[in-house]
Amino acid sequence: MDNSKLISPISNILKNASKLILDIYKNKDAIQSSLKEDASPITKADKDAHLLITKELSKKFPLIPIISEEGHDENVNSDIFWLVDPLDGTKEFINQSDDFTINIALIDKQEPVFGAIYKPVTGELYIGGKNLPAFKVQNKVKNYLKTESNERVCIVSQSRSHGGERENEFINSLSKKFDTNKVIKAGSSIKICLVAEGKSHIYPRFGDVYQWDIAAGHAILSASGGEITDLNMKKIIYSSSRKKKVKGFFALSELSFWQEKLQ
Repeated sequence: MDNSKLISPISNILKNASKLILDIYKNKDAIQSSLKEDASPITKADKDAHLLITKELSKKFPLIPIISEEGHDENVNSDIFWLVDPLDGTKEFINQSDDFTINIALIDKQEPVFGAIYKPVTGELYIGGKNLPAFKVQNKVKNYLKTESNERVCIVSQSRSHGGERENEFINSLSKKFDTNKVIKAGSSIKICLVAEGKSHIYPRFGDVYQWDIAAGHAILSASGGEITDLNMKKIIYSSSRKKKVKGFFALSELSFWQEKLQ
């Protein structure tokens, strides 16, 4: 599939879902949440965005199955499928933070070959994939993305809502490898986007995540010169099983640079 032909239809789907989400977001009294089986929160915005995105994807790409966070199918029998997080950063959404996104990725033969991330509050659109240079569009201005590595300065993306002792210890250990160590706290897949656009250099995550949390960001980061690996710095394999989790990861500005730094 020519990934450039996905840009327009997927961008439109993201923007349509964004309008729906923002209508709920702006009405604070309408934001009510409940807990799913895994104790993560879910809102009407998650559910409605899921329905809109899956309906439009099915209409435009009827032969490609979909795995969505808010779906119920256990797995799909296909090498190629969509991996969707209709509202990434539900805690940020509930807390009225700007850092929530909509993530759509295309998986082919166990790897993300196209990714699109939209941040509804700011209108930032990130896209990238195989044979498709990563770029960001905001206010009709398009900028291509390129990661950056720095021997002296390390800027770390860190979750505002998640984390723990192991993560903090890892971040503190980086101060021994760099002259300056800074941390940017953010939510959702924006943490990966920060690495992709050169605003941070690494995003470590030691807790489990679902595939849809990182697939779109993985495609964009790879297209900008970076990479996402597991905690052993090995390739992440994406599965058509809905319940597949990633047991922690590193989002890196440049694989070879960090292989040397973290050995």
